[in-house]
Amino acid sequence: MKALIRFFHPTISVLAVKVFLLFFLVVPIGCKNNEPAFVVKGHKMVIKDVKVNVELLKQDSIAIATVYYDGKPYEILNQGTLRYMIYVSYRNQLFHKFEVDNLHGKVKGQPVNEIIFKRNDDGAILVAYRAFTENVDTAATALRPWNKFAAGHDTTTFNKEKFIAFYETK
Repeated sequence: MKALIRFFHPTISVLAVKVFLLFFLVVPIGCKNNEPAFVVKGHKMVIKDVKVNVELLKQDSIAIATVYYDGKPYEILNQGTLRYMIYVSYRNQLFHKFEVDNLHGKVKGQPVNEIIFKRNDDGAILVAYRAFTENVDTAATALRPWNKFAAGHDTTTFNKEKFIAFYETK
């Protein structure tokens, strides 16, 4: 019996060390690429009428989900996303679309996914996307009516529904 215990004692110690290393070294590295949630910021009177849908291009799939709808935020599953297409609408009348590569794991900086709304002095609604906290001076773009917005884009690749519909996270 003592010989059996002497045989298993070193084996259990080696196994315990391997489990320790796996849990405390490998698992945190795998969890390091967590994508930040999308956050909509701006004056309450503006963002209460905003809809934001995000199309997520992943290695093996494409999905669309709502991150903000008429004043309410929604969480989406954006892990492993390669590219974002962000569809923005204000009161279903003004529109803008961002297309951005997901560089959070490839560029130094503190990652965020912020969509910032402002109203400028002449009353136009402006929107900007901020990927990193270091981007303090993010340029904003004015939202445009559908006919002017669609005139500059190929409407066969997207439709108005992607801007105004509610998409549940799957």
